[in-house]
Amino acid sequence: MTPPRPNPLLAPFSLALGLATAALLGWVSPALIGGLGSMILLVVVFEPGASVLERLQKLLMVLTVIPFVMAGVLAPFRAVTVAADRLWPAIRADFLFQALGAPGIANGFDLVMGSCGVLLAFAGGLSSFLALSRQMRQVENLPRSSARSAALGLSEFRGVARAIPERDLRETQVRRRGGSLRDAIETGEEPILLSIEARESHGGIVEERVWNRFHLEDRTGRILVDPKGAEFWSGIGAPWWEGVRKILLVRRHQMEAKRSIAGFSARCLLPGDPIYVIGSVEIDRTAAKDAADAQRLVVRPSSEFRRASLWKRLLLKAPLLTRGSDYRHVFLLTDKPEARALDILRASRGQAATMAGIWLAGSLGLVWMALRRVP
Repeated sequence: MTPPRPNPLLAPFSLALGLATAALLGWVSPALIGGLGSMILLVVVFEPGASVLERLQKLLMVLTVIPFVMAGVLAPFRAVTVAADRLWPAIRADFLFQALGAPGIANGFDLVMGSCGVLLAFAGGLSSFLALSRQMRQVENLPRSSARSAALGLSEFRGVARAIPERDLRETQVRRRGGSLRDAIETGEEPILLSIEARESHGGIVEERVWNRFHLEDRTGRILVDPKGAEFWSGIGAPWWEGVRKILLVRRHQMEAKRSIAGFSARCLLPGDPIYVIGSVEIDRTAAKDAADAQRLVVRPSSEFRRASLWKRLLLKAPLLTRGSDYRHVFLLTDKPEARALDILRASRGQAATMAGIWLAGSLGLVWMALRRVP
């Protein structure tokens, strides 16, 4: 069967729609920053039950972090609007300032906004790029481990998933949003890992996630794997904004349910499926007292917590202890044969560099146009 030919007008139409949307966002960006900032400020000031310290923390965040981030995020969109105004003055990029009777501050606003975009691109993009590069170097030099010779610390394994008898499972984690969808799929065996998503008739999302401990078996023996704390991932995009702590299942991906369900998608890991795991080898606190060697170990997302910086605690209300995002905290479990954590880190680094480059170019363009614009 011949695949349908793509519509030649689709790409130009998508580009034109994207530019129009960007220009519209840039045109209303002064109102967005001012309006949303004012609304958030009112919520902070009149929040019931908040202590004086909490109000001061949130007020400091509203007056510093939120305007900076909003201006930085919207800077490239504002650049599209100002550039379009240069080509077609009828767009009137400074319309809102003229309506307020202060057209002279448009240049200053764009200059500050572009500067925020430049700082955001450097602070976010460069820090993510360097952190991911450091993780890549460490993971690339990591030797492959076997179940019998596993040592404490970050390790990489390949093998086959083996279920643990139900009486020995101890901790099965189930998370649901909406009703249960377990009866919508037929696996033949009880899945070790399960992720189901569907769309309800009113537009809501129904989700069901199941994490079970299991054994990874290779030619040397078995080692326990505890994937709780890792999130299911479709493999689309790259998690450059957060630590790699993912479960990627592609071998058993079901798009149709036993009954009619819109937007249905189910992924699972069954006993006997080949898997690749990179994670932190730690002492299993639930192991029997007489356990020895690999029987007393578990591969899991790192349980190490790191102290959050004072800046994050004051402005972003981060808890005192947060999960780390260094190379030691990388966790990837997948049944995709060619998948490796290094490939995901490389894709994440490329995405971080691309996004930072786009934001930097747009923000610098806005600064340049603001400096050259005739008042």
